[in-house]
Amino acid sequence: MSPFKAFPFFGQALLGEAGESLHLGAGIAFHLLNGIAFGIAYVVWFGRRPVWVGIAYALGLEAFMLALYPGWLDIKALEEFTQMSVLGHVVYGATLALTARWLLVRGDARAGASPT
Repeated sequence: MSPFKAFPFFGQALLGEAGESLHLGAGIAFHLLNGIAFGIAYVVWFGRRPVWVGIAYALGLEAFMLALYPGWLDIKALEEFTQMSVLGHVVYGATLALTARWLLVRGDARAGASPT
């Protein structure tokens, strides 16, 4: 199963019977907005923490997702889905931590504060 096949399911859950292309668009928007919202929460809660904290945070999100999605989405290829999803969340967590740290240090430098 392609990891992107979940997007229309998200859209259908949000819109009901609205049409396949609308389901896909709404599902992608939902996924992106979740990523942004969880990213903001990470910055507020963990800020400049090391990369491993970002990865642990993302794997925590992954654990919640794996508890919910396989039954809801009736995923047959669970091992493949899990591998792809874990890899995606590890990359998300590392990128999130590095980007948060960079933006916060950059913001401090612009404000004249010393980075911590």
